[in-house]
Amino acid sequence: MMIGPTVTIGRRRRRSGGGGSLPVVPLGGLITFYGDGTGSEGAAPGVRNWPAWALQAMGGSIMPSEGWMQCKSGETLDGVFARRHAALKQAPNIFVYASDGHNDGLKSSGWSAQFTKWERNLDAVVAGLPSTTRIVVMPTLWTSVSGETTGGNWRQIVQDAQVAKVTALQAIHGARIILFNWWTAINSFGPYDFTTGANASDNNVHANALGGWTLGNMLAEILKPHITTATKDAILADTAAKTWRGANIYAERAYTGTTGALAGSVAPTGQVATTHTLTNNLTNGTGVTVTAAKVAQSGYDQQRITVSGTPAAAQTIRFARSSNMTITGGAPGTYFAFMCGLRIENGSGGPAAGLDNFGLSLGSPNALFSNANLGAFGFSNPLPAVIDGVFLCPPDAWFANDTAVAPPTLDFNFDAVALSAQITIERPQVFQLYTNARTAPWYIGDDTIVGANFQARLTGTGVTGAGLPSAGTITAATVTTVRVEPGNWSGGGLTFSRVMRRNGAVVSGAFSTGWTYAMGGQVVAGDVIAIDVTATNSFGSETRTLTFNVV
Repeated sequence: MMIGPTVTIGRRRRRSGGGGSLPVVPLGGLITFYGDGTGSEGAAPGVRNWPAWALQAMGGSIMPSEGWMQCKSGETLDGVFARRHAALKQAPNIFVYASDGHNDGLKSSGWSAQFTKWERNLDAVVAGLPSTTRIVVMPTLWTSVSGETTGGNWRQIVQDAQVAKVTALQAIHGARIILFNWWTAINSFGPYDFTTGANASDNNVHANALGGWTLGNMLAEILKPHITTATKDAILADTAAKTWRGANIYAERAYTGTTGALAGSVAPTGQVATTHTLTNNLTNGTGVTVTAAKVAQSGYDQQRITVSGTPAAAQTIRFARSSNMTITGGAPGTYFAFMCGLRIENGSGGPAAGLDNFGLSLGSPNALFSNANLGAFGFSNPLPAVIDGVFLCPPDAWFANDTAVAPPTLDFNFDAVALSAQITIERPQVFQLYTNARTAPWYIGDDTIVGANFQARLTGTGVTGAGLPSAGTITAATVTTVRVEPGNWSGGGLTFSRVMRRNGAVVSGAFSTGWTYAMGGQVVAGDVIAIDVTATNSFGSETRTLTFNVV
């Protein structure tokens, strides 16, 4: 696997080329990933998967769509097809039909029947998306699950058939269809080969940290001729509201001042930006030091963290705002992203050593981590390259509070080895996404992927039920004030309305002015309560109904 010594994310701005008759995707264009678990987040333990690396490799030029992660672990070809609407209705600028079929035995002697299903899925993607959407097709990754049986080179046979299908679609649709040929080196990245073990996959199934790095950067290289790119400085300096996002609302983006806090088991030394805290959770093994410094730039400061020594155990260093920031306008159903500039090296211009993984988070509903093991961007040591670019925490819909609060946070997880790392953080941004309508609303909770927090649901004392599509119950004797949550919706520029019906009749005033309703004393056992949640924008409206039996 060829990996260059330094990867700098976002160095040129392209205005034309690579798209044929299609216009180049503008800054802030959206991308969606769709397929089985070989592309899902956290499928490999402790590791963010390759689509997240692709986002970062495009340096903030392309944003994830509302339900950008439509790859589901363990999914079959039929299952992927059944939930296609939640992916296709998002109508992004770029749609990646990622690896699909390895759970079905696609690459085996029974490949023909499964290949027909793969073709069906791809045809549905092409037919279901706007003609301006670029469609990237990724032939099924070779894995041990998709392994060959005797009697034929099924991997190659299926790959050839998939490439032939893509070629036929390109003859019809031109530059709209893009082949992701992961088995061929693309510039300094790839080829991807799961059999290279530690450098590619976990148990020869999912891409591991370095495999994800490879695949994500390969996809970014393929897409660069099709998108408008900008330098790291241009992306981070531009804080005004744009047609594709709201303005930056992180008041401390300049990292000014030196009165921030130092905390931890081995206390850091140095200067920390005002209103922020640097916490060192590394326990001392041999000579552990964590030093903070401010680096002045034109109009802003960078926060630098230097780490050395050998800790007694793997642990984290956290840099975060010391208290929650209030996100004005953070009503349920709105989306906010956290973005910043980040450079990770060893202090001498080479790759850092000892950093296992890292990630960004913005409050409990919006985290880059894929699981409790800090599953963000993980690596074997040392890192494959100097990391330098714009990193984005993909947004999820806010819930539970009309005014959202969150502490923008960066976590760095180090192994119990000799450490040599210099981390430079700059110009954090928090901004709203999907402020403008681009397509009709659709409820992403239909995808069976998003968790209960992001489904339309009713909460409160006396209420049970996980949210759509589950049914629920309301206990008349104990119910008090209840709250309805809209969950994740796509379409952009959305407004929400709520209507409650009791035994078919509209309850006047219920949820009319907000997301809560004093239900205590308003229902009796035997009632059937239905709550309609409707999302509306200039393209139309869509409704989902929560139904509860009162006991």
